[in-house]
Order: sequence, then structure tokens, then C-alpha cells
Amino acid sequence: MARRRIGVAAVAAGAAIALALTGCSAGGNASSGKTTLNYWITTQQGPAATALKSMVADFEKANPDITVNVTQKSTDNLKTSLRQAAGTPAMPDVYFQWSGLGLGGTYVKQGVDLDLTKYYEQYGWDKRFTKSALSSVTQYGGYHGVPYTANVEAVVYNKELFKKAGITDTPTTYDELVDDAQKLSDAGITPIEFGGNVNWYVMRLLDNLLETNCGADLNDQLTGLKADWSKEACVTKSFSDLKTWATKYFNKGWVSMSDAQGQQVFYQKKAAMALEGDWFAGFLDEAKFSPTSDLGVFAFPTGTGRIYGLQQANYISKTSKNPDAAAKFLDFWMSKDTQTKYAGSWSQVPVVEGVPVKDNGVGLSKPFNELASQAKGQFQNNDQTLPLDVTTEYWRIMNGVATGSIAPSDAGKQMQTFIDNRSGN
Repeated sequence: MARRRIGVAAVAAGAAIALALTGCSAGGNASSGKTTLNYWITTQQGPAATALKSMVADFEKANPDITVNVTQKSTDNLKTSLRQAAGTPAMPDVYFQWSGLGLGGTYVKQGVDLDLTKYYEQYGWDKRFTKSALSSVTQYGGYHGVPYTANVEAVVYNKELFKKAGITDTPTTYDELVDDAQKLSDAGITPIEFGGNVNWYVMRLLDNLLETNCGADLNDQLTGLKADWSKEACVTKSFSDLKTWATKYFNKGWVSMSDAQGQQVFYQKKAAMALEGDWFAGFLDEAKFSPTSDLGVFAFPTGTGRIYGLQQANYISKTSKNPDAAAKFLDFWMSKDTQTKYAGSWSQVPVVEGVPVKDNGVGLSKPFNELASQAKGQFQNNDQTLPLDVTTEYWRIMNGVATGSIAPSDAGKQMQTFIDNRSGN
């Protein structure tokens, strides 16, 4: 997922200070008579951080009666804070979450967020966003959330390192990808980088392996909990492939590395590939990666024609005392003018119709958008697709297989046993 973060301890401390200053209310009126909106989001980095600060200043200048207090939290800290505050006055007026049953959908199901149908009608949002972006907020019925990004995830690769390994073309099949990984390894080059102490990073590979080995329809049935994980040979094959990649082709020390530490291996040109989203272009630009001509992007060769990706939205809390002001803020942020001004800052793939694609300086915006336009469909990160408790078990089994404590042949059985024993089944 497109997660942007700094150290958890530092963020937690900052969040505590922000909450102390703004109080526990979901959003109240400051002593000056201004409306105060509290907004929680993951910690922003690079162009996204600069753009968010500038955009909020733009909004406050245009709306001097509204103040927006932004609290940035690490990915895991945000999830924990939202779970603790859900349905209480401690909830912020507006909060960021990934779309899908396992994340943003959890709060929709619990009735934590506000159905925004009246604001969609008031502001014409139903005509403003792309069809793909709208699908992320209408999947539960009504309008839950305002689209924020619709990201594409693919393999970013270093052309120079590919050339050193004797690789002349990007892989179009999974077997070719494995062959290329072996060529890179034989040439003394780390094929692909990951940081394993954040579950969702390695998850990206497993998600793509399931799409590759099971095909689009069966993969959807598995992640929709409509197929038996213990009875499908493709599940065992996917976990077995994950074990092979982790053992032979990951960067050394990946288990204890954060995502940012894993990315450093790519920045330093020690790893040839990174399975990343279009936001990675901004990270590379900030890291002053050069030369830009050495970078390329290709879709993970699943064979289904679907592109991997995730969607994100901003939600208004049902407990907010200022939903009209919150909607006004989101309308300003997601207007065509604002999105054009900050094009490429939050995502390389626009979610508002008519917003131009803006290259961020490393030449990846166009290829990411081409992958999106050429795809036959999209399959999402499984921490968005799966219910939250199932995601946690999925990660546990994934980590066990990757590190050798769980046999690939037992992974599907453990997954299905958990699903069958869930409360409410």
C-alpha cells in the first residue's frame, strides 16, 4: 500500500501533542469562533508532505472561518488509533483509510463513517471522479468516503542492472520473471528488495503470486472467502513460490528491515527490482535517484491482464460536529483546480476527471498511467480485500512460510481453518 511514515515513537508523540492541543472532541469551535476540523492521515513524505501542507494553507486562506488541524500517524498507529476511537467523540472529523472490506470498509460496516450521499448531490461529486475512483466509495451502498487516490502497483526496475545480468527485455510471463531473478542472482545482484518488519510489503508479492497461480476468477473467490484455501493446489504453489523468492531472491536481512530500509537497497542500486506503487516515483525523486533513464516499470506478469493496485479515500466521521465544514474541505481538496495545481503529488494516476498527468522528474508517471489504461481490470491488495481478522492471519501464515516456520503445503489448511472458525460463521 501507499504508506508514508516516520518513526512510530516520534509520530505517536506528535499525535499525543496534537490531540492535547485540539482536545478529544471530534471537531469543535475554537475560542476565536472559528470552526476547527481535525484530520488524521498517515505520515506524508516527499512531494505529498509538501503538497498537503500547502493545500491546507490554501484552504484556510480561502475559508478563514475554518481551521484544519492535521495529525499524521504511522500506518499501524493510525489503524490502532482509529480502532480505539471508533464511534466515540475522540474520532477526528475526517480520517484517511484504504478502501476495501478489511480497512475503510470495517468502519463503514460498524457505522462509524457518515454516508455522504447528500454531499455528492450538493457538490456534484458523482460526476467529478473517474469510474474506478467512484467504485471504491460506492461498493458498500450509498457514498462512503471521498476518493483520494487510485494507485497502480508494479515492478520498478533498474535497466543498468538488468543489462549487467544479460537481461535484454522485461519479462512477459512469470517463468521469465523467475529466470531473470536467477540471472540477476548469478551476476551477484540482489533481484528484488523488501522490508519484512511491515507485513503489507511482502504481502504484495504473495498477492501477485495468488493472482498468477490461481487466475483472476479463483483468486477473487479465495479473497472473497467463497473458495476453500485448503483444497486449491494453486494456493500451495503460491506459498511455495513465496518461500523460493524469500530464500533465494530477497535482499539480505529483509526480515528485520522496514519498508524504507528495503527501499534504500534499491536507491543504492544494489537491488534490481522493487514491487512498488506509482507513489514510489516521488520517493525516488526525493532520494535524487539518477540517472532517470535507468528506470523502467512493468506489470507483474500474472497472465490475467489485470493490474495490481489499491484505492484510498477520506471519510467523514458520523460523530463529527462539523460535517458541512468537513465536506467543504474535501470538496476544495478534490476540486479540479486543486488537483491540477498539485498534480502528481499524491498519486501519479488522477482520480478527478480532466486532471493532467504530471511527471515527477524520474520519468515514471507515463508508464504507470499506461499500465492502468491498458489493464483489463484491477485486483487489490489483500489487506483491503480481506476482513481485518483474516488479513492478520494471512500475514501470520505468510511470514511463517517466508521464514521457514510453516510449510507451504500447510499454509492453505491453516488459512481455511481460521476462516471456518471465525466468530459468526
